[in-house]
Amino acid sequence: MFSQITHFQSMSKIVFIFVLILIFPALGSDKEAASLNTGPDKAVLEASKEKGLKLSAEAIKTINLKLEPVHSGGPIEVPTKSVIFFQDFTGVYRVRDGWFKLIEVELGTQDVSKVSFSSKEFNNGDQIVIEGSPYLRATDMDIWGPQSDSCVD
Repeated sequence: MFSQITHFQSMSKIVFIFVLILIFPALGSDKEAASLNTGPDKAVLEASKEKGLKLSAEAIKTINLKLEPVHSGGPIEVPTKSVIFFQDFTGVYRVRDGWFKLIEVELGTQDVSKVSFSSKEFNNGDQIVIEGSPYLRATDMDIWGPQSDSCVD
């Protein structure tokens, strides 16, 4: 029964992502696409290339994002599943003032379950997405369109 519940939860997340893709088609320029795909009645409230994405509370709950605070002083350690790997890009989602932004990182130590990295892009008070990163990445790409494959500026 547990596996059926887990399967249902996974399927609901996949359906949510497809709904995002169908409801928020990327058209025109980045600014036009973001403005068409965001708003108070949508999963993504605001989008900014500089700040990232601001999600509704319902979207955060639906895709089951889990966050962990950043602690200064030394390398940051996160679960391997929270890291986004894309071509020659490696990154994690930082949350600052409610904005989710994909930040490029260079990994240090790695094992099957955890990785560490150092970065000047993280401050005390920031958080890192440790669960749900792939769903957030799909949402990010949907907002900015297929041309967003460069990940970050």
